[in-house]
Amino acid sequence: MRFTNNEQKLTEKELFEFEKEFNLKLPESYRNVILEYNGGSPEKKYINGTDILFLPIKYGNYNINKIIRLSINFLPKGFFPFGEDLVGATFCISLNKEDYEIIYLVDETGEIKLVAESFEDFMNELSDDPDY
Repeated sequence: MRFTNNEQKLTEKELFEFEKEFNLKLPESYRNVILEYNGGSPEKKYINGTDILFLPIKYGNYNINKIIRLSINFLPKGFFPFGEDLVGATFCISLNKEDYEIIYLVDETGEIKLVAESFEDFMNELSDDPDY
């Protein structure tokens, strides 16, 4: 799947340093996508009636590095914010041992919804149909 509106590519070293700084172990399937595109809009961008914008790890004005620092008290412990929809909900990958790699959507009220059992399933569920 191709992405548009992405930021400058990350190096493996930059991603490793990011993971080390925040003490993260990101799923390999997510690492592959972020190393290739570093955020942006996937060509198939709809899931469960909403669209997703993948956030870059670094570069650009609005990136995950900044979001983690701002949302530390808003997102549940172990939730890694990797994308957003147009109304302000945040797509997260759980990095918790008991539900590692499960994808959740956290809306602006804090409500949490299960979206996919893994990042790979999430990517496979994306559609180009806005009604999907």
